[in-house]
Parts: sequence; C-alpha cells; structure tokens
Amino acid sequence: MMRVTNELTGVPGGPYYSVQHYGGDTSGEAQPAADSSRDFWFQLQNFLDSRMSLSPLSEVEQVDPATGLITAVHTVSTLGFTFAGAGEALPTVTQALLRLRTGDYVNGREVRGRKFIPGVLESSTTAGRPSVALLNAINGAWDASIPEAEAAGEHVVYSETHHEAHFVTSRSTWTEFAILRSRRD
Repeated sequence: MMRVTNELTGVPGGPYYSVQHYGGDTSGEAQPAADSSRDFWFQLQNFLDSRMSLSPLSEVEQVDPATGLITAVHTVSTLGFTFAGAGEALPTVTQALLRLRTGDYVNGREVRGRKFIPGVLESSTTAGRPSVALLNAINGAWDASIPEAEAAGEHVVYSETHHEAHFVTSRSTWTEFAILRSRRD
C-alpha cells in the first residue's frame, strides 16, 4: 500500500498533515498516488484560506498493511501551491469532513475513513454549516482525484487496528463542520 503525506502550512494551529492511502504496491504506483493526493487539494484551491499552502512530501512510503511497517520509500516529483480563497477564515478547529465508506465489515463494524479539510472560509458557510458550493467542491475534488488513484491501486482506508487496507467504494461530505481532536488549540 502507498501512503502519501501532504503538509498544510501558513494558518494558525498548523502545520496540518493530510495522509492518504492507495492500494498500490509497486514503485510505478508512487507517482500517481502523489498526483492523486495533490489533485484533490488543488481542486479546492479557491475554497480554502489564501494564507495556507500545500507542500506535498517528495517521498511516498510503501507500507506493508499486515504490519504497518514501511517497506520502501519512493521519491516522486511534487509541486506545492498556495490556496486562493478570499475572506475571513473560520476558527482553526472548524473543518470540513469527507467521509469514506468501504462496505467492508470487521467484527460487525464497517471500516470507514475520514479526510478533514482545514482552512475553510466564512464565505463557504450557510447558516453556520458548510455551503452547498463547498460540499459540491469537496465531492468534485475527490472525484477528480480518482483517475490517478486508479493508476495507484485505488483509494483505500487503512485500519491500523486490524492491519488491513480496504478499498473506498463511496464518499460523502458531512453537512456539519467537524473537529479533529488533535487539531484543537
């Protein structure tokens, strides 16, 4: 499995790290994995705080799902960028949430993933909730990342508890804001 890490910097409470897993297990799948992850964030460029920058790490880790241990590190070409959203940013603990479903069950519970999105702007809210435009942009960003993800062995959710990777079968954006506990200041 491939693990791609992106660093988001420039806003209070940062840096933030966003990790995405892919089902690939060969060196040729590392670059498409990095591209898929970057494409997701790039699609959200105009919706997130212009003080925030994306710095993709130039190394993609190949991980053995059964142990969680890194088995190889692949160097990839990366290109960071600065987001371009204008307006007042929401508090740093207020983030959008993309929910990932696998349809796979372990011990009677579905294996699910989450992708937290920091840097949301006041202009992307309606009555204290994520606006329809933001929800559509997040869903569209995920969909835009799928072609590269397919070349990287598909998007997966990794269960550290059970040491298993599960393919993502559907996604939805939560209509409320979320708080990632580790990002509370």
